[in-house]
Amino acid sequence: MAKKARKLAESDSYFTEFTGLEYRGNINTTVIRTAQGRTIILQHDATTPSPHNLIHGIHST
Repeated sequence: MAKKARKLAESDSYFTEFTGLEYRGNINTTVIRTAQGRTIILQHDATTPSPHNLIHGIHST
């Protein structure tokens, strides 16, 4: 993504703010809207270090 941001910034100044950032690249985010109008954000993150080692874990805020 960093290479892509630099390349896009050459032709469009909108992407300039994204050129100095670090991208991890292996994260998938899914937004689920329930029938009652609630929103659930489901993230699969295979690169960010975690303080524990669970095979299957559910984390919430």
